[in-house]
Amino acid sequence: MIMKLIKEVCEPCSRPINIGQPLLECEACRTAIHTKCFKVAGFCPTNGLWVCKVCSLNVIPRYNPFSGMISDGGDKFYDDEGGCDDETIQKISNVLDQCQSYSTADLNRVVKELQNSCNLSSTHSKFTSYFVNLDGNKTNFDCLNVELKRIELNFSVIGIAETNTDEPLKELYRIPQYNSFYQVTQENKLKGTGVALYVANHLNAEVIENLGYCTPDIESIFVKITQSSSKLTLISGVIYRPPNGDIHNFLKSFDHICKLLPKSGVRIMGDFNVDLLKVNGDAGNGKYILCE
Repeated sequence: MIMKLIKEVCEPCSRPINIGQPLLECEACRTAIHTKCFKVAGFCPTNGLWVCKVCSLNVIPRYNPFSGMISDGGDKFYDDEGGCDDETIQKISNVLDQCQSYSTADLNRVVKELQNSCNLSSTHSKFTSYFVNLDGNKTNFDCLNVELKRIELNFSVIGIAETNTDEPLKELYRIPQYNSFYQVTQENKLKGTGVALYVANHLNAEVIENLGYCTPDIESIFVKITQSSSKLTLISGVIYRPPNGDIHNFLKSFDHICKLLPKSGVRIMGDFNVDLLKVNGDAGNGKYILCE
């Protein structure tokens, strides 16, 4: 008795997928098609995975350049070799995959759960940061203060982009129990410029001058943070890329900043105005420098 093999059928062309033919498999539902039929079938790369048209509608686009580096432990003979088993990379990838937006109420609930589970105090426990592109202190700073009051957590550092406020005017914009550090704004530019850091007053902070930029292509400010009760040192900074600036100059300056920073103990916030979900073009190419 000769067993008749049941061949999988490629839905777009309604033809069987024969052994040895190039095929493409949806990494979500495992639907298989001929590789040459992927455009007709609507297969597309999403979050580092090839998925069919149906599955792509149910996937939230995320930026995770590390997902393709991780070995999934699969036993398929055609899997690429060299999957990364680095524990740190896996942790970073998991964080990026699990990122989600929270309402203020949900955020407060999560913060309370973390504080209770780790037995942490709300003020001096772990380093926390908050970033916002404010689109002008004059218009929105009061709203920021109200929002911070609604969040039941005293952030270690608050970063702001587009303050539209020069350093001499910083005392007009105060956040209770924080010390402010402002970068100069671009000359003759009234909007879309200015970065600042607010550091909780139980921390000691000192501006790192050689990491500060204010050009048409990049604006930045960094501080070195210490605490009298600890020997640990942390560097926190804000980087802003004006959308009309030259991205190549931005990436060159950003790369220079990264080379000056230590390998650990660094927290960078900012608005890079780069669509990291794009895989082609200058904006997409920038992600490789950002990952490094």
